[in-house]
Amino acid sequence: MLFLTQASEEGLDGAEVKRRLDQYGYNKLPESTRIPFLVFLGYLWNPLSWAMEVAAILAIILLDYADFALIVALLLVNATIRSVLLLALAMTMLHAPKNLAELECPMQ
Repeated sequence: MLFLTQASEEGLDGAEVKRRLDQYGYNKLPESTRIPFLVFLGYLWNPLSWAMEVAAILAIILLDYADFALIVALLLVNATIRSVLLLALAMTMLHAPKNLAELECPMQ
């Protein structure tokens, strides 16, 4: 492994560190900014939601307000459940490397 990274047992000297930072940059992922409301609306972009949206439009055309309210409520509940579940999954994945490191490298 040391051969592949062109490093020694003692590590890199300051000049090599500076050269690699200039060449490759820091080892971090770019920050992404996502607007939470648009992410939530993205959960309404699928074929099942489209069918329900068409049904909601037909309910309004037929002046069936109860059905319209029920369909819209179901769409919003579905999107809310998806967003909460994916947020929980994201939080689990965020802590996965730390948990894996604790399993692989117990501290003494």
